[in-house]
Amino acid sequence: MKQKTPYNYCDGRCDRCELTKDCTVYKDIQTSRLKNIMRGRDPDDMEVVLEEVGDSFKKAHEIMKKACEEQGLSWEEIEEGAKTMPDMPDFRDDPTFKLGNSFCKKAHEFLEWSKENLIITPEIEEHFRELDYYHMLIPAKLARMSRMDSFDDDDLSKEAGRLTADVIYKAIRICDESLSKIAFYRSQSSSRVQTLRDRLVELKNKVSANIE
Repeated sequence: MKQKTPYNYCDGRCDRCELTKDCTVYKDIQTSRLKNIMRGRDPDDMEVVLEEVGDSFKKAHEIMKKACEEQGLSWEEIEEGAKTMPDMPDFRDDPTFKLGNSFCKKAHEFLEWSKENLIITPEIEEHFRELDYYHMLIPAKLARMSRMDSFDDDDLSKEAGRLTADVIYKAIRICDESLSKIAFYRSQSSSRVQTLRDRLVELKNKVSANIE
């Protein structure tokens, strides 16, 4: 990818992304899907997916070994050294992650409540899908952001943190917009929605404070 690797600022929604033409990850996924279809296999079948994940790890392993050889490094020594590396901070102890994870759990409870108590018609179905996807992305990206300080390169840490925060802001915005629309069409959900939206405001402020 032209902007380094996409992992920090990728939200996994390839169908909406303007950068797919330059994204190696996207191209690899599409190539893999096409190969499976040509072989008569369903690319969404769980056994096929797990096989592809295993192949991906093997490929990454080979790339790293080759990079070590090119730089005159011993892969065996690196593997041995990794065993003695100090443990990274546990992201679950990070206050911002805890807040985001709490929102995620509450949003999940709201989604379950909605299935039982709301009539989900076409005009709000997409908003529920958006909330369902992005509420889970928030804690995943917060966990990543909590470990940025462990990078040796301060500039890399700051840039990675900023890019990750951008995705978190996007997820917060989409969750908030979806909740607003749900409350508009289903007023009986208003109090529950407002509680979630208040948490999103708190979370956004917390992320902003961490980046500054």
